Amino acid sequence: MGFVGEYLQDKGGAVLPDVIARFRAARPDRRFFLQVQNATQAAAVSERIGHLDGLDIHTGQLSHCAYVSRLQTLEILLLPYMPDKTWMAYQLAAGRGAGVTFKDHTAESIAAALVAANDTRAVLQAEAATRRDAWRAVECVDALLDRIIERVDRV
Repeated sequence: MGFVGEYLQDKGGAVLPDVIARFRAARPDRRFFLQVQNATQAAAVSERIGHLDGLDIHTGQLSHCAYVSRLQTLEILLLPYMPDKTWMAYQLAAGRGAGVTFKDHTAESIAAALVAANDTRAVLQAEAATRRDAWRAVECVDALLDRIIERVDRV
């Protein structure tokens, strides 16, 4: 499991070290991948949570291929900037994905959601596999082109 992308304060960076520490305290056997932008951020994370076995901090950008590969290998992707009343939560509720949401933007709430996702990850993965086609039918480029062509055909 992990976090990839821009490690910014408003995207969860302010609480992410505490989330990781709480999660790893609850599930010490789970590995966690964290991407940060620079050595200063990496040092700040390490200072806040200390050394944790199984925490892999990547400093800097990932190449496109490495980013896609990382997304494909993570069992759980943490989006600590997505509370329960956002577009992403709507997508989950509409059956276009699988995941858990958190109630508020605190380390306690996000870590509890992460533990819940971890403990139900087999169910979430099965749900994601069955919902993938529904999401693609509505949200992918092919679906958009189909809707455009359908409108053009009606004119």
